[in-house]
Amino acid sequence: MKQSFKYLYLLLLVSMQLHAADIYKPKSGDSTLDASLIAINEKIKNNTEEFSRLLASEFQAPPEKVNILFSQFEFTAADALMTLSVADLSGEPINGVAKAYMENKKNGWGYTLYQLKIEKGSKIFEQIKKDAQIVY
Repeated sequence: MKQSFKYLYLLLLVSMQLHAADIYKPKSGDSTLDASLIAINEKIKNNTEEFSRLLASEFQAPPEKVNILFSQFEFTAADALMTLSVADLSGEPINGVAKAYMENKKNGWGYTLYQLKIEKGSKIFEQIKKDAQIVY
């Protein structure tokens, strides 16, 4: 009986660690932006088809480029929005922003924005924060 509890406890710990690894952490450097991005992912979940159309319309991006963010890059809804917003505001190509984020994903959006010379508090950064609220 004692052995069963140890096994269950170990299984529970492993399960909690795996779930914690799946939690989305945008690491933008701004708590308001992070909260918006997390909320986007919670609201959209796996309903990316409609969200793709919204993003393509909002950022006047070709639908096929938006779809690539989900299919090829396997981005979350929030990451796709960030990619399109950053590309739109910075003049960087969509694929360039997506690749920059993929290369630095473990460091989060804050580091990617830094690499793209977008500073926290700048007009571009503030517009990115506004763009992250289009879903609400």
